[in-house]
Amino acid sequence: IFKIPKRILAVTLSVAVILAATIAATARAEQDSVVLPVIMYHHISANSNALGEYVVSPEQFRSDLVYLKEQGYYAEGGHPGYDWFYNRRNVADWFGFDNYYFFEDRYAVEGDALMMDSPFFADLLELYEGFISTHTTPYFSFSVTYQNHGPYSDQLLYDGEHIFAKDQGYSIEAYRILNNYLWGINMTDGAIEKLIESLREDDEPVVVVLFGDHNPWLGDNSYVYDELGISLDRGSEEGFYNYYSTPYVIWANDAAKEVTGSSFEGDGGSFSPCFLMNRLFDELG
Repeated sequence: IFKIPKRILAVTLSVAVILAATIAATARAEQDSVVLPVIMYHHISANSNALGEYVVSPEQFRSDLVYLKEQGYYAEGGHPGYDWFYNRRNVADWFGFDNYYFFEDRYAVEGDALMMDSPFFADLLELYEGFISTHTTPYFSFSVTYQNHGPYSDQLLYDGEHIFAKDQGYSIEAYRILNNYLWGINMTDGAIEKLIESLREDDEPVVVVLFGDHNPWLGDNSYVYDELGISLDRGSEEGFYNYYSTPYVIWANDAAKEVTGSSFEGDGGSFSPCFLMNRLFDELG
């Protein structure tokens, strides 16, 4: 039996937040978070002969949400993208979410653009606060952002002449891609900070999980990585880790620390992302 806080707000973020998660959740709150470098190397298969340490069945993959539902949690979430893409609507229903929102029913914005992180996070808080104000049921939210997903323009700088990375002799195209990527990271960083600060003094125990699903696109054939001197050669240990690893953060407010008896400090180690919930359960006691 896992001792889980009364309510968990778990936020999962796409590639836009891979670096911002570390910036926002650790730079300001370094002593009350767990930074988790995770190797993204796993597969889901219905073939029983293929199952192993890094290959799980669809039933195992959805078991975390099933477990939370069995403990009485209300589970919802959102994605600002279209529900038909990747069959997202049906997948969310198959996982067992009580409610899941997409562009079509909640996140449409003017000009058919995808919602940015700041209003998206504000909506997550609105959903959370609206639910706990009228229910005593524990709460779980699993949401995915899209704001800073690539590709990034190599023809111009977004929003004028912002400079987040100084020119170290990069090609003009690489310089623009890198700065446009970091421009989005800066915006997401601010959105994450607002999210964390809104939950920090919450009387309810709240845990926030931040992670990205892959590293950013930085040019065709990853040429910006080459200009940065970052090896993505999967034939070497360094390149393998550079290619597959992304930082994870587990943050908890004081109420959650008191309930769980965990400090949420330190390095959580390296593992496949399919075991992230296991790591979270360990931290929750």
